[in-house]
Amino acid sequence: MKKIATVLTLLLLTTVFAQKLETFQEGNKVGLKTDFGKELLPPEYNAITACSTDSVDYFIAESNVEVELYSYNSESRTLFEETKNQQFTILQWVAPANDEAKEFFGYDVSGNKFQLVGMNWVEQKVKEPVPCKDSKGKFAVCMKGKALSDYIYQEIRKTNGIIEVRTDSGWIAMDEKMNPMYKWSYDDIYPSTKQAKTFLVSKGEKWGILSASGDYKLPLSHFKHPARTLGIDAKMGQAKTDLKKDFSVKRNGKWGIVTSDNTIKVPFKYENAYVIDPFSVTEYSLSVKAVVKDGDAWSFLNEKYNEHKRVQFDEWVGVHGEFAFVIKNGKVEQLSLKTFETQSNLYFGEYDEYKKVVSEDGLVGVVEKDGNIILPFEFDWLIIEDAEELGFILAIKDGKDGLYSLQGNPLVPHNYEHLIILWQLYEKQFFSMGVEGEAALVSWEFGTDKLEVLTDRKYKKIDYSTSDKLFFGELENGEKVWFDETGRIVEK
Repeated sequence: MKKIATVLTLLLLTTVFAQKLETFQEGNKVGLKTDFGKELLPPEYNAITACSTDSVDYFIAESNVEVELYSYNSESRTLFEETKNQQFTILQWVAPANDEAKEFFGYDVSGNKFQLVGMNWVEQKVKEPVPCKDSKGKFAVCMKGKALSDYIYQEIRKTNGIIEVRTDSGWIAMDEKMNPMYKWSYDDIYPSTKQAKTFLVSKGEKWGILSASGDYKLPLSHFKHPARTLGIDAKMGQAKTDLKKDFSVKRNGKWGIVTSDNTIKVPFKYENAYVIDPFSVTEYSLSVKAVVKDGDAWSFLNEKYNEHKRVQFDEWVGVHGEFAFVIKNGKVEQLSLKTFETQSNLYFGEYDEYKKVVSEDGLVGVVEKDGNIILPFEFDWLIIEDAEELGFILAIKDGKDGLYSLQGNPLVPHNYEHLIILWQLYEKQFFSMGVEGEAALVSWEFGTDKLEVLTDRKYKKIDYSTSDKLFFGELENGEKVWFDETGRIVEK
């Protein structure tokens, strides 16, 4: 998952910096040299990070304890140490998004803060806690020149109102007096875009909610389809769902319902539990707020979470407006959330005879209008290509892709990864297969149970040009290689 980047995490760069300087490595140590081989810094550092302004190239060189700052004169190809006579354990480079001001800050072993002003380091009067490091490379939190904790942590970062310390068991959230805010640790953290100074955290398959104010303090629990329930955007490192609501979670093998401050609304004693979509409750004036499974039946709970109506069915699929889809005797039925009566004729729209349906557990199936299940609710995702004679379903299960007929019969087993539908020619369907840099063109002939790989697996992407009636693969340098339907390279 994407972890929050902070200014306290120094990135080890091993590439060429603007064709001027490059790092080099001996063992697990790093040095700095010019592009024609002159050694400027010996290989004695853990990391060397480039920080360039419009006119000057800077390099932060980090050893076990001390951190040094160097500027580079490109004309004389000479390094100048900017931290001479200083002993900083943390060096921070601040480059605002508008690029109007770029500044260096250093911290000594006690956490005192200094700013580089011109050619001098000027002490800054600060009251906030800052990280500091001892001779063994372990971190503590310091303030006003005093350590607030022992030097026992592997890393420290400040994240919008909380102090995070990394231990062998994971990250722990601390207040500014270095008292643990919670009794549990976590591996990843995602700031909420809806609630200020509030975060989603994860550890393994469990998720929790914490905040700097303490208003949100939901311990690590099992959520239903957390990426959707909690609005996790792993690419952006954010949680986009409004967290001020009730959640169905599992603890110690049983399901219950809690608020985001861990107030228990429904005790943890049920085989399953779902919160009814709040929008549907308000929009359709529903008198039920949740549904729980107890034994061989389900109970609908009212706005106070007391039992309102008991109904017999096998599995809960999800809410669709003022109705719910449920599975009963192997078929999907439509259940009114007002009268609690069921009917087998599902409303998919005037022309849809079957439809892809996503359950509230985050699994996908295909259901006919009369409730017959074409594909059960056990897939991560699927795409329906509903051509009259040559249609098929591309389904993803446990990270592997497979193909099914429109009647639900298996055609190609789940032995493939990252299939992208491209084009259909005659009785062959063509796909791109593989990740960027390892993509290949593959074909599948209707009636067979395997895909045929037609090209090398070396392309950033594979696509089809309708105007040229040719497939092409794009290389890392942007060059295109053209193929016919057999995978043979041709001149365009």
